Amino acid sequence: MERMGLCMMAGMNAAFACELALKAIQITHLDEARKTHDLLELYRDLPEDSKTRLKADFAEIEDELERARHTFGRWRYFETNVGEEGMQAMANTERAFALVKAARVIIDEGEIAGLTYKVDINFDAEFSVDNSDTKREKEKKFGMNKH
Repeated sequence: MERMGLCMMAGMNAAFACELALKAIQITHLDEARKTHDLLELYRDLPEDSKTRLKADFAEIEDELERARHTFGRWRYFETNVGEEGMQAMANTERAFALVKAARVIIDEGEIAGLTYKVDINFDAEFSVDNSDTKREKEKKFGMNKH
């Protein structure tokens, strides 16, 4: 069950990454993106040069996006009618990792399209604890009072 859960999360996150990257590429090239979660529609809206590069990196990308086209759109709310293809994209390890590969090449294409990003893992944060409230005051403040 743990492996299945990890596989499902990989598939869900990959589908979401594909959607975001496809829309970002569209906005970069076309100044707009379709308001849909359908990965295949988003892919088909890309400029031809982008699709050509994506197919060169992952020949089966269009097939994979077709199989997983509704994965994020339906699964994000845990709808029950995801269909056999959507279920396989989430629960089949091979299919989930093919979708992960699709996300990776789409993100690479985003960089070619002019998208840049930076992740800064070095940050400062300050935390403080206010111990002035009594236990009863905290229970009342946070709705934990059982009286």
